This record gives sequence, C-alpha cells and structure tokens, in this order.
Amino acid sequence: MHAADGGKDIASRAAELCGGALAPNEHYWRENMYISNIDHQKVQALTALVNVMPGQIVSRTLAQNKAVSITLFAFDKGTEISTHESTGDAMVQVLEGTGCFTVDGKEYLVHPGEVLVMPANVPHAVSAPEAFKWVLTVVFPEGFKK
Repeated sequence: MHAADGGKDIASRAAELCGGALAPNEHYWRENMYISNIDHQKVQALTALVNVMPGQIVSRTLAQNKAVSITLFAFDKGTEISTHESTGDAMVQVLEGTGCFTVDGKEYLVHPGEVLVMPANVPHAVSAPEAFKWVLTVVFPEGFKK
C-alpha cells in the first residue's frame, strides 16, 4: 500500500486503472509482471504490435531487467543500427521481411521464422534491405550472478 494511492492495495488500484474488477488471479500477475507492454493471457500476433513507419526504426520493449531484454522492432527499408556490442548473448528472430545482421564483420540475411545468435561482446550491426519486423532477446550474464 502507498500513501499516494490512498492506502489501497495494488490489486484494487489496478482494478481502478483498468476500469473495473480484476479477473481471478489477475492481481497476482499484475504484481509479479516481468513482461510488459503486451496483454497477458491473450493470443496475439507479434507483428501487429509494432508498425513500420517511413524512414524510422520503431521499438517496443516487452521485458527489461538485469537478466534479460526482449524488444520488438520494425525497421523501414534503408534504416540501420550502427556497429555496437552487448554484454549479453543476443538472439534475433525475424517475423516479417528480411533483415541483414553483420556480426564480427560477416553479413547474415535472416528471413521470417529464422533466428541468429550474436555472441556477447562481439561487434554487430543491423540494417534493413527491405522493411522488416523482428524480436531481439538478450540474456545478460549479470542477471545470474549472486
């Protein structure tokens, strides 16, 4: 309970924000959500959650903590993210279109339904030879240290 919300428990406050009563067990997953910005307990198409915008890279973070990051991306044709590194292993899964991933100087074209793992601390970049949508999952070793 927090003074700012009038001393109400989190389930009651969540019900107010959602416009009504919570479904059974809904209070539990709201208090313990690790995945956000996406409806829980609902079948969805990931491709519908991000839209390609002219000349832009659109992202939607679904999870971000010290152990894992999950982000949806929509790249317009010709957009790119320049060479960088990550402290965690990064797995990309293309959902729509084709993406070009350069890992340690080698280019990989990744098509819908395919995945590519980019090892931690290895330079990589992303470019869009055509508009495409993809999911990035990064697993950070820091999240598993005690």
